[in-house]
Amino acid sequence: MDAKQRKEAEQKLSYDGKRVVSAQQQRLSSMLRDMAEGRSDDHWNAAMKGTLIPHPGAESKTEAIDRERLARALSSAKK
Repeated sequence: MDAKQRKEAEQKLSYDGKRVVSAQQQRLSSMLRDMAEGRSDDHWNAAMKGTLIPHPGAESKTEAIDRERLARALSSAKK
């Protein structure tokens, strides 16, 4: 998306949408600046490198969804 298209898209956004876009741009800018200056945290570095190890007690989203579906099926079967 070139600058002209981006500007047109931003003009079509609502006030809240513009604030969200602005906040996202500011966050990204500050993260990139911090990384360039060597101030990024270990978690961010690991996530960007793809070496972030999930917590052993954490469950994946699919596991949580499967458990939720099973619970719903069991509760509807009891009724």
